[in-house]
Amino acid sequence: MPRTSSAKCWSIAAVLGLLGAPLATCQTMSLYSIVDLSLRNSPQIKMAEADVRRAAAGLGEAKDAYLPTFLIGSTPGFAYGFPIGTPTLANVQSNALVFSFSQPDYIRSAHAATDAARFSLRDTREKIALEASLDYIELSTDSQELAILKQQQDFGEQLVQIEDDRVAAGLDQRIDATQARLTNAQLALRAIQLQGHADVLSERIANLTGLPLTQITADPASIPQPPSDALLTEPVHEGIAVQAAEAAAKSKLFVAFGDRRTVDRPILALGLQYSRFASFDNYAQYYKSFQVNNFGLGVSVTIPLFDESKRQHARGSAADAAHAASEADLARHQESEQKMELSGNLKTLVAQQKVAELQQQLAQDQMDAVSTELTSGTGQAGAPPVTPKAGLQAHLEERRYMINLLDARFQLLQAQLAVLRANDEIEHWAMQEPKP
Repeated sequence: MPRTSSAKCWSIAAVLGLLGAPLATCQTMSLYSIVDLSLRNSPQIKMAEADVRRAAAGLGEAKDAYLPTFLIGSTPGFAYGFPIGTPTLANVQSNALVFSFSQPDYIRSAHAATDAARFSLRDTREKIALEASLDYIELSTDSQELAILKQQQDFGEQLVQIEDDRVAAGLDQRIDATQARLTNAQLALRAIQLQGHADVLSERIANLTGLPLTQITADPASIPQPPSDALLTEPVHEGIAVQAAEAAAKSKLFVAFGDRRTVDRPILALGLQYSRFASFDNYAQYYKSFQVNNFGLGVSVTIPLFDESKRQHARGSAADAAHAASEADLARHQESEQKMELSGNLKTLVAQQKVAELQQQLAQDQMDAVSTELTSGTGQAGAPPVTPKAGLQAHLEERRYMINLLDARFQLLQAQLAVLRANDEIEHWAMQEPKP
């Protein structure tokens, strides 16, 4: 299973080597590398790229309807009685659309569908960049918190020993020793939970990047600085997701226009055919001037007088267009609400981080004061002396507030990246070149 500690990686590799198993590789990767690999190998992005190619092919198909088609075939055989046009040694046919009221609308629809697919691809890239960035940053935070928990567990074990000694000396009650053991057990449980969460994050990063199941160690120094206020302001343009929905609605609308115009408007097409008949058949018996080579060229005019199936199809296309237009309106409203909610959350989390910083600083100052009194013996007049137990408790409290501060910083950065995602700037932020 993936781990976030380099020492643990080496121990796993050594055990696997003794067992004759393939060695697990442990490597530290930057945020830039993780996001870059995710953008290259994500299945979601590959599907979006395939959608773009399909939309481009649909646009080419709509345009190429005006280009002539050529078919070459042969139906050799024997004819008896009055000839009905076969067999033929060679048959060449060509057809081309000359004029249609609907085809220009279908071409416009294909253009809009291509735009929608490209917008969706960009939106998917932003989504994957955000997902990879958050997983990586959270993995980095978990690694730092695991290191702090290890320090807390060391302090907790010392506190348990001190409490046992104090209980034996009659200075504390048994409940104090039990409380110390409970605190240490809670720290161990938290470490197990945090390690399991880090393992899941490593697995998700491996799946996003397409890497084999290897040990991925996060490098906190590779994470760019939090986005500036200029990037967190609301842009004047609509988001990529809304633009994709609008382009899709526009495509459906043009399809509805085109289908409606097939109901009662003519279609002109050009047709060409060449046939070479067999000279050994009985064509000459029925045709006075029979010749083996025959050629025909003409224009086909189709005027639909009554076609209820096309009429119903046009009504269905109009309903699809109305549905897509409502989806675009819904996407626009949801984006507006999301941006307002993110703005409010951002202000709250900035204040929450400030509180966590001050709490950690206060705990640090208290721990320093206790440590100074323990080492120098100085304290307030008339106050009881500071014991090693109080010193360990101060260290535990300071480390607890440090974990709270790391959580607050992650939550704030998570909200900032969510704003960048809403502003379609997350890929630009995450793909900054790491500093050496």
